[in-house]
Amino acid sequence: MIKELDTISEQKTAVKIFTGAFVNDSLFIFAFPDGKKRKRLTKIMYEFVVYELVPLMKLKLKGLYVNNKLVAVCTFTTPESKTEWTDELANAVNKMWKRAKDDSIRLIGEYSMKSRRYKIDKPHFYFNELAVTPKEQGRGYGKRMFGYVELQCRKYRAAKGVWLDTPNPNNVKIYKYFGYKVKHRFKFNNLTGYVMCKEIK
Repeated sequence: MIKELDTISEQKTAVKIFTGAFVNDSLFIFAFPDGKKRKRLTKIMYEFVVYELVPLMKLKLKGLYVNNKLVAVCTFTTPESKTEWTDELANAVNKMWKRAKDDSIRLIGEYSMKSRRYKIDKPHFYFNELAVTPKEQGRGYGKRMFGYVELQCRKYRAAKGVWLDTPNPNNVKIYKYFGYKVKHRFKFNNLTGYVMCKEIK
């Protein structure tokens, strides 16, 4: 079952799943080379995503339950999501930076801002984040989440497809298998970002 994560308990679990899945992601390893620091800053980053970005930008936060256990989570934007910069969002970002007490957390935002340069003007869905509990990976749960987001896109008549980005070459292979094509490549320090799309209609 895939559902909106709207309780505090579910949101806390979502932060835990995001942190566990992304703590060894190439972007976070680049930004936070020290392992202990990386776990703390990755958690702060995803607390910001779940508790601040989701409501402020009207993102969708969904979770996949298997046997009453939350095993995968994702965030995505719809054509109704707010993507413009606001004072409220700027205040939330500043609050996160103060909590982090580490300027390297800005690198995550800089990567996101660079990937946004390749955003299209036509209505679309954007797959922002996907995480599967590390112990549950390899069971097709990520694929189910992709299928869910693509189904929502099909229901939205004006949307032309689902877009995403990743700096992880291993993810590129997986997303290609799911039918996504690389539309743009960009350099971010020593990483390569891939902007990918799957046309739905």
